Amino acid sequence: MTTTFIEEIERHIETTQTKRSETKTLAEAVSNELMQNGLPRISPELFELQRQANLTLTPEQIKKIDRHYDLISPGSKKQEPSRKYFAEIPRFITAYLPDEKEIMFKEYGKILYSSHFNFKSLESISLHANRSLLVMNSSGRKELEIKINWTPTFCLNVAVQAPIVPESFIDLGDDAIAKYYDTLRQVSPELRRKTTLTSPRLKVLWAPTDETLYCTGEIPEPIPPRPKGDPALILDIPDGERSYRHVVAVWDIGQELPFRNWLAEYSEGRRK
Repeated sequence: MTTTFIEEIERHIETTQTKRSETKTLAEAVSNELMQNGLPRISPELFELQRQANLTLTPEQIKKIDRHYDLISPGSKKQEPSRKYFAEIPRFITAYLPDEKEIMFKEYGKILYSSHFNFKSLESISLHANRSLLVMNSSGRKELEIKINWTPTFCLNVAVQAPIVPESFIDLGDDAIAKYYDTLRQVSPELRRKTTLTSPRLKVLWAPTDETLYCTGEIPEPIPPRPKGDPALILDIPDGERSYRHVVAVWDIGQELPFRNWLAEYSEGRRK
């Protein structure tokens, strides 16, 4: 059963009967008094609640992300993926008044692209993936389903605008701060000597909808894959329309096609 915003808060309000240990700080002592005098105290558990939010990106953001996704289907056509943008964020958010007009969760926004292939009535199956080989040549009808999930190496920032608090509610907040200091004066002098004074601030608490969330942050340009082969360090000497290129050194990276024989065939001069 879905609970409303108010019902969820009321469920996490501490009661005056809540078992507590001995008061150790000024803030705790004042809070205990305020809780018994008309200002319900919210349990810390409320602020630990999380939810998964579905994010909406702009067409420009989607276009930039699509450049990172390059999957060609067996029919040599660009595979159109199923796109999902989401974030795990607090169910309830707070913002200081009046300074925090925007709350941002840096690199919370996640991206998931999914593609699905279904091959039917196959005579044989041969699948290569990360140097693993799957071969199936036995008789009988064979079908192959492949699901590919892709997530980029970057995440987006998730932001939301803080709600505007009515002026009359600001006045109620000022009254609450005044009540805090009135209560503070009634705390035992011994406790006041033990701990330092804490100044309260007003915050707004709300549960944002998915529609009010938006994404920011840089979407990097795709990085082309590193070339495979025996790299060679060369010295390039430009001379008009021609360049003189000299082999300085060659090394092995362990993932190469034959390379040095081509250098030997297409190079002139004596090696050291």
